[in-house]
Amino acid sequence: MGRQVILLDRDGVLNRGSNEYVLRPEQLVLIEGAAAAVGCLVRAGYTILVVTNQSCLGKGLLSFQELERIHHRLQASLGEEGGGIHQIYVCPHRAEAQCSCRKPRPGLLHRASREWFFSLSDCWFVGDNWTDVEAAVAAGCRPILVRSGVQGKRAKPDPSVPDFSDLADFVKNLLGGHP
Repeated sequence: MGRQVILLDRDGVLNRGSNEYVLRPEQLVLIEGAAAAVGCLVRAGYTILVVTNQSCLGKGLLSFQELERIHHRLQASLGEEGGGIHQIYVCPHRAEAQCSCRKPRPGLLHRASREWFFSLSDCWFVGDNWTDVEAAVAAGCRPILVRSGVQGKRAKPDPSVPDFSDLADFVKNLLGGHP
């Protein structure tokens, strides 16, 4: 058996999503239960990787240094519950760039698989947006949709994709009643 990996989107899965960008560390507010859920996954032996589109970089609204400060806050907040992210993969491009790394394309998922030596077919990708589901399917992952983000509240185009209220609900189901 290979490495157990859970891929997560950031906005709407770990932190509150909105129609606005997170441009400063203090704007990053975790969704209730997300830190505990990540902590449970880490204690259960999972490697946690985040795959996130951040077009605010490509639009010049945010610097890479400020994004690093935001992610430092994310790690510190998750650490309060014994969790943490092993690596964060970011697509900085605008949607019109048509790059291979921007979800729904699977480029960052493939990169994560190569760098962490795991099979994409053996991992879950948890997102709040249908583009996350499309990226998971394109990469060969098992997609999960959570309804905790802005996009997750919309109707699902494919009812066969499992959905949960939030990350904590998914983790409770995955780990058999925990957290």
